[in-house]
Amino acid sequence: ISAIGMVADNSVKSLALDAYGNLIIGTDNGLYIYDGHDGKHFVHDSRNPETISNDIVWGVFVDREHNLWLGTEYDISLARNDRDKRTVPIAELTGKGEGNRFYAIFKDSHKYLWLGGTNGLIRYDGRSGKSVSYKMSDKMNPIPHNRIRDIYEDREKGLWVATDGSIIRYDYAKSQFDKYLITDPSHSINANWSYSIFEDRSGKMW
Repeated sequence: ISAIGMVADNSVKSLALDAYGNLIIGTDNGLYIYDGHDGKHFVHDSRNPETISNDIVWGVFVDREHNLWLGTEYDISLARNDRDKRTVPIAELTGKGEGNRFYAIFKDSHKYLWLGGTNGLIRYDGRSGKSVSYKMSDKMNPIPHNRIRDIYEDREKGLWVATDGSIIRYDYAKSQFDKYLITDPSHSINANWSYSIFEDRSGKMW
């Protein structure tokens, strides 16, 4: 079996390597784990709360404790390093009934877990168990657009977020985001619709 053959005719959404060197593959047809020789396929089973929350897996992330986080069509699924899995409803993090389709999952150097998707951004502190939501409609924690495309940390530990309404940078002292309007010298081309952020070796942000 090969990784390509295992996911043939599937739409692959995300890829990651776990602590054991296994290839983690998020698709429109569940989660695949490939160890280089054999593959396993995980899908949602409504009879079993220990399965993944939804078969459409948009984001895959392995944290420093080797836990596997999945951003699915409906909720977050967490596979702990001890191999136990459980579903974490968004309401458990936010205390609200609003959903979100997650495109980006990132753990920063401050040990905050960031979750971004179609309905804003969530900052989760695993140490305290508390979370903060950032949305366009939130007067206390506003952001310019609810659709989050990418979350990136630069070499100086600055956290940047790409949205459909410009680039934003997190101010840890204020717990708020600063908005950046990025244009060319003629102001005819802008980066309001931003899908990805990257810092090159010379310190330039792309």
